[in-house]
Formats: sequence, C-alpha cells, structure tokens
Amino acid sequence: MKCRRQCQNHFNKDYDDDLHRGKSVYWVKVNKVTVGNMEMLKAALNITIESNEIIIKREIITNGPVLACFVVYEEFQHYKSGIYKAQTSSLSKDLYGHCAKLIGWGESETGMKYWQFMNTWGRSTWGENGFFRMADEPEEVAAGIPL
Repeated sequence: MKCRRQCQNHFNKDYDDDLHRGKSVYWVKVNKVTVGNMEMLKAALNITIESNEIIIKREIITNGPVLACFVVYEEFQHYKSGIYKAQTSSLSKDLYGHCAKLIGWGESETGMKYWQFMNTWGRSTWGENGFFRMADEPEEVAAGIPL
C-alpha cells in the first residue's frame, strides 16, 4: 500500500487537517486476523484475539472512539438515514478511501447489526446530522488506536 500525501477528488479537507495522529495503527482483515505488531496489541487489549469485532469493540469500550477506514461507493454521498450497506455489484463505482470516527455499534429491530460512525464531513444536511450507521459486513477495515 502506498501512502499519498494529497487529497483525493470529492474531499474538501487538506491532508494535514485530516491526518490521523494516533500512537499506532493496526490492520484487521475479516476471517484472517492480520495485525501489525500483534504482541503489542495483545498486551494492550489483554485478550486473546478472537475476532475483529471483539478487538474493535474492546478498544472503543477501553479507550473511546477509533478511526476506521473503508471504501466509499457513489451512493454513500447520498446517504440520508438508516443502515448504510454498500452496493458492491459490478456496476458500483468506488470513488476513494475514507475514514470516519467509529463511536459504537448496535442492532436494528429487524436484527441487522451495524457500526455507528461520526463522519468527518461535519454536521450538515448529510446523513443523520453528520452521523451514519453502516452494516456490520465482513470487509477489510483499518482501525487506529487513539492517543
């Protein structure tokens, strides 16, 4: 993975304004836990790594919100409310990578699990007053341990 120190299209913040300044970053890949510096992470969380969900939830409970990154598809820009689920068909157009503050999780009345985010786009007319819920789907995510 190559780091680009510039903004991508459709992103209205400078790179330096949005730069994640966490102490360290670990990568979590669903179904195969791949963690950079696993020994440090195990010691910090004091758990046996069982799943991505446990790692992320434990970190939120222990230290507060974490930074989570994901691919933004075109329909995400038009999200208004509800639980967002990426439409990743062959017709879907992925625009760019995006990061947001992962603040919690929940389950809908119909039993759909989701993650609760605060977006970096501010409290505007987008989403649920700047917040959104994303379906808890097996995907690749990156989460940063907060300062």
